[in-house]
Amino acid sequence: KKINSYAALASAMVTPAMVEGQVIYHDFDPDILIVAEDTFALDLNNDGIVDFNLHTFVNAGAFTKAEVYVNSTQTNNAVDASIGPLGYYYPRVLSNGDPIGQSNSWIAPIPYATFVIAYTTGNVYGNWSGTDNGYMAMRFAAGSNIHYGWLRMDVSVDGSTITVKDYAYQATPDEGLNAGEQSVGIGSIPSKLAVSVFEFDRQLTIDLPQTYTKPVVTIMNS
Repeated sequence: KKINSYAALASAMVTPAMVEGQVIYHDFDPDILIVAEDTFALDLNNDGIVDFNLHTFVNAGAFTKAEVYVNSTQTNNAVDASIGPLGYYYPRVLSNGDPIGQSNSWIAPIPYATFVIAYTTGNVYGNWSGTDNGYMAMRFAAGSNIHYGWLRMDVSVDGSTITVKDYAYQATPDEGLNAGEQSVGIGSIPSKLAVSVFEFDRQLTIDLPQTYTKPVVTIMNS
């Protein structure tokens, strides 16, 4: 009921022609568990093209590894990552609310990036070892358009399992979003007064990007 009221409020503030931006959200229910030697194909916008593959690998007696493969046919697809030990690319772990857009450190095209690799000798590399509810920033192409999104997941300490929970992406090309940002059907809506309304982390936010002397915001239910 609250979400419906929020959507009604946002719709009342602007005309349909002014709506810009729409965050598309998908929740995996139940969560997807990827165990040793499993691969999970991720088609973010459901266009029949796999954008990323999540994979776990076990080399008995040597190491275990969790990684993400970028679709080699989609040369604009990328993850926010950096190069580190062993010469691997390591995806960064974002927190709830971190910005995702053109300014992230996109690595593309790459065959794969490593969440964590754990050797039986005790050496562990990667940013995701033992991470719960971390966010990976993603960039993917849909035709000639570029979109940004996030994927929330857990990764075990040794990289032998990945638990995929949910994801979201900005349907408006070249427009960014925040890690954890979801949609209640209103997206990010600018008004004639340069006021934008959006939902994030179960909260309705009214953003005033320009300075007002004594702003007054009145919120009424539907």
